[in-house]
Amino acid sequence: MTALYRLTPAVQVYGGAAYMETATRGTDYFGVANTWHGDMEQLYAGVRWSDASRDLALDASYGQQDFAVGRNLLISSGAENGPQRGANYIGPRSAWANAALLKATWRDFSATGFWLKPNETTSGYTGTRLAGLNVEWRSTGPLRLAGMYVYVPQSDIVTRDGLNVYNVRARWHPLSAAPNARLQGEAVWERKRNVDADGWYVSFNYDALDTPWKPLVTARYASFSGDKPGTAAWEGFDPLYFGGGVPAKALANELDAIYTYTFDKQVNANAFVGYAAPGAGYRQLYASQGGSAQVWWVVGAQLNFSY
Repeated sequence: MTALYRLTPAVQVYGGAAYMETATRGTDYFGVANTWHGDMEQLYAGVRWSDASRDLALDASYGQQDFAVGRNLLISSGAENGPQRGANYIGPRSAWANAALLKATWRDFSATGFWLKPNETTSGYTGTRLAGLNVEWRSTGPLRLAGMYVYVPQSDIVTRDGLNVYNVRARWHPLSAAPNARLQGEAVWERKRNVDADGWYVSFNYDALDTPWKPLVTARYASFSGDKPGTAAWEGFDPLYFGGGVPAKALANELDAIYTYTFDKQVNANAFVGYAAPGAGYRQLYASQGGSAQVWWVVGAQLNFSY
């Protein structure tokens, strides 16, 4: 449920609330059986001010709400979907327990300051808090640029507490004759005393919107540092809500296919299939724990509706 009220032509106040019940029937892959859980998913309020003559706007909000940055590499789901909350496999929760956001927009530029407290389960509690600034240039031309700085003022994870994270992003449409083709990439550097980690990816995407099925074709290559045994520093990349290093960069080769059928503006259905073959990184990681990494498949369907 959301609500918006216009105080003046330039000022709006808004808010939202959502309650979620989730359940697992049978035993999930953590060994937890027949779980049912219900709690608030969203509860927030905010105020917006805009001056159309100067193309300027300010937006401030606080509460249990969603907040994501870029392609979700670092700042995405603020809620942990642990087995105690049910429906863990589909990960229905995403809102932060508390998110204080202040966004300023001027023409093609925006800057968002944020303070985030994740919605963690008791068993997965890390005590992590995040503060940072995200700046974006969303040009109407072929190139878009963005950058973000994140500081972790506190965390029970030793390698995360006091961490500085630097992030740059770019998106480029190189062909005017094919505006639906784009190159995009992202790079991350994580630094603090005895922590020296990094990660990056580059991808090519093409939205075939002029064809009957409108397929999206994506080719992506990503690299994330793993910890190096024998060094004093920790080199394992931390994407901020799951972590750990691997002995080799080659994690896995994955191929996914997704089909979406839209019934109307409120209802659509997805069918998906994925295949992945473990690379040297996963094979060595599993072997170090006495296991053997195998090829895995995932097949599923999803029905979405809004009202």
